[in-house]
Amino acid sequence: MSAPVTERQHVAAPARARRSSQVPAQRARDRRARAATVPAQRSRTATAAVPRTTRAAAPRTAAQRAYARRDDRLRRVVGVRGPRTGAAPAGRAQFVLLVMVLLAAGLVATLWLSTAAAADSYRLQDAGTRTRDLTEQSEMLRKQVAALDAAPALAQRATQLGMVPADDPARLVVAADGSVTVVGTPAAARRGHRPGPAAPAARPACRPERHGCAAGRGAGGSTARGPGSGRPRGRSARRRSARRAARRRAAGRRSGHDGAADGRSGRGRAAGGPTRGPDSRSARGRGHRPHRGRPDAGRRRGARRTERPGGLMPVAPPRSRPAGAARTPPPRRPLPPRQSGARPGDPARRLKIGRLLLVVLLGLSLVKLVGVQTIQSASLTASSEKQRTTRIPLPAERGSILDRNGTPLAFSTEADALTTNPRLINQQKGAGAAAYKQQLATAVAERTGGDPNALLAALNSDKGYVVLAPLADPAAARDLQARFPEIAEEKREARQYPGGSLAANVIGAASWNSGDGKLTGLVGLESSQDALLSGTDGYEVVDTAEGSSAIIPGTTRAQQAAVPGSDIELTIDSDMQYTIQQQLQAYVTKTKAKDGTAVVLDAKTGEVLALANSDTFDPTNLAGATAASMGNEAVTTPYEPGSVNKIVTMSAALESGVAKPDDVLDVPGSIKVADRTINDAWSHGLDHYTLTGVLAKSSNVGTIMTAQKVGEDRFWDMLNRYGLGQKTGIGLPGESSGRVPPRDQWSGSTFGNLPIGQGLSMTVLQMAGMYQAVANDGVRIPPRIVAATIGPNGERTVPPPPQPVQVVSPQTAATLRTMLTAVTQDAKGVQRGTGAAAAVPGYQVAGKTGTAQQVNPACGCYASSTYWITFAGMLPAQDPRFVIGIMLDAPAGGASAAPLFHDMASYIAAREQIPVGPPAPYQELVAP
Repeated sequence: MSAPVTERQHVAAPARARRSSQVPAQRARDRRARAATVPAQRSRTATAAVPRTTRAAAPRTAAQRAYARRDDRLRRVVGVRGPRTGAAPAGRAQFVLLVMVLLAAGLVATLWLSTAAAADSYRLQDAGTRTRDLTEQSEMLRKQVAALDAAPALAQRATQLGMVPADDPARLVVAADGSVTVVGTPAAARRGHRPGPAAPAARPACRPERHGCAAGRGAGGSTARGPGSGRPRGRSARRRSARRAARRRAAGRRSGHDGAADGRSGRGRAAGGPTRGPDSRSARGRGHRPHRGRPDAGRRRGARRTERPGGLMPVAPPRSRPAGAARTPPPRRPLPPRQSGARPGDPARRLKIGRLLLVVLLGLSLVKLVGVQTIQSASLTASSEKQRTTRIPLPAERGSILDRNGTPLAFSTEADALTTNPRLINQQKGAGAAAYKQQLATAVAERTGGDPNALLAALNSDKGYVVLAPLADPAAARDLQARFPEIAEEKREARQYPGGSLAANVIGAASWNSGDGKLTGLVGLESSQDALLSGTDGYEVVDTAEGSSAIIPGTTRAQQAAVPGSDIELTIDSDMQYTIQQQLQAYVTKTKAKDGTAVVLDAKTGEVLALANSDTFDPTNLAGATAASMGNEAVTTPYEPGSVNKIVTMSAALESGVAKPDDVLDVPGSIKVADRTINDAWSHGLDHYTLTGVLAKSSNVGTIMTAQKVGEDRFWDMLNRYGLGQKTGIGLPGESSGRVPPRDQWSGSTFGNLPIGQGLSMTVLQMAGMYQAVANDGVRIPPRIVAATIGPNGERTVPPPPQPVQVVSPQTAATLRTMLTAVTQDAKGVQRGTGAAAAVPGYQVAGKTGTAQQVNPACGCYASSTYWITFAGMLPAQDPRFVIGIMLDAPAGGASAAPLFHDMASYIAAREQIPVGPPAPYQELVAP
């Protein structure tokens, strides 16, 4: 088999032919030259597979080398490697040619199909247009014929044509049955005068207004129907008309030599009318069509009718006109214009335009395709990815709230919200929708504990979205969905409060936020510590199916896990909180007070062990809560403390050394300060009270006398040390700082109110903090309620302790505690303290009662019958461990809070197993 002939062999063929005729010496030189060039040629072109005859070819010319270099550059550009053989380029060329042929065939087929469709569409459109035009013309002519056939129109037309003279009294009347009668006496026909234009009784074979023929025919009867003829014609009708016109022209040529003289030529009649005299009996001048092949038939027919004997003519004779006057044709009614639009143009031209437009559109499509695939490729890809890419938030799990022992007070669980569409139920169930809704409401109420009537009312509403149960157990949700397919579920996070209203005013509440798709704190610590509890939401970037939220597997582009929220550990003891809260609510109910609050502090650390409000709420049922019940009056509502504030005066007196516990004061029943008179709560004359007795008997006069010894400045300084008028910084939302009048705004009577606890306000937490300083050897530690935070990794973080404040010296604090035990001293007669009911057998109790008048809003003055009742104390007095502060708002009859302190202190002593101690020493309150 011979090797394939390459392009180089074709080029080198003439050279070989010439070399074949050279002498042997020349051939030898050629062989040596070829032997020197073959290795270089092999290294450049890599033609190992080329036949030996090709490798032994003569040196290439300059054109061949340039062609080879260009070929090498093209091969490097397109990335083709290997030897340059003719098979591969030829194969590629065939493939490209095949693709081009297929594209051309597709284009031709598309053009052919579009052309055929366009031609069919054109034919259908043209046929429709013609049919519509002919239908309109036919209907128009029918209406015209009906109008002209009416008797009034015929009579009017006869008068216009001169068939009825104006002076003829006779008239033709057509009856309903078609018979014709004559009314009046017709005039006799006048002989000797016959107008040329009008024929006596010839009936025209064609009426312009009825048949649509030309009204301007000559006397010879020749008629020319043009394109504007009123009657539509077909092809056969046009052919018959042409044949009749040809016969008329032939008849006219046979008799045309005398047409001008006898009026038979249609041309002469049309031009100037007949020139015959009055004796002419021809009726052809009236435009009557002659009989086929008989040009004079009309004249003979007219002559027979005019020569009919008798006195009554079928029609009236024509009107006379002056001799020689030219006859004018009767007026004709103009034909209505054609209603059809312009006829379409040449189909071939339309097809050419269609092909051109198709080519232009294909070209534009090609340009757009190139632009989309090259220039706009990156932006369109990014846009498409953005459309199908969905960022799905991954809500973080909310942290829990624990008590000091790790008991959960609030935590989160997975739950399902049950929803439905009442409108869809009405559409699907039809007449049975009412019964179906009743079954649905009953089933949901049984499984979720809801109100069936409220559920039924929601289902009967005209809404497209109704929440049947905001938080349902997943198992119950699955069962309900199996029974009622119309129920849909939404994954949510439910907040659980196992203690119900236990410490609800402290913990607060959180509910599902549909907008954020997560739980959000509303009140209490759930609100103030929401950022810490919520954690950090994660996200997942995935591809979703168009029109749905279904995630396409394996399309996760980015993912960041959610960081759960931290747990908060409180200083509250849930058991103590429960008991204190129950005792407070029971005593408020017993005394018929508006409400009450109580705080229990650790005397050494200032930690809040219990914080209770009588008016509380259930965090799981926010719909039934009020704004007042969701507050925390222990930290948000200040009040005037009354006599519990007298320790400020005693602390300042003892700390400054202006008085001692055994000092005896001569206390009158009242004292005047500036323009005010201050009285004691009971009437008495001049009594001799020790300083301890002034505190234990709660003498307002004796306290003011002691404050006057202290002075205003030292009293102001002691108020600041106790933290009055300042927030404690406990971290609960809505904390109030109370109010203490600024020093530069004091009036003369201000110093008569402040020492006895009137004219200033504080919260129960601030009041408990004052007595915590006395219990802690004069060191006030601001109260705190958050013990620690526990991160997602389990790491426990304790917040930095608050900065302690030294209020009084330890000696002064110890002296105050001893003086305060006299308040609970249960002795007989005048030596009995005001808070003896607070005493706990076996323990020394130090405390102080307080009664403060409330302000009457009507007059802006102090009321005489409503009071704030307070009590603050510590247990045990010799080494305090617990501080209790109580406030009652307007109890009936001004009942004391000392009995409630007794109940709370007794419970705490028993629970904490505080060892009993020696009884408190007896103190003399009233000197003899």
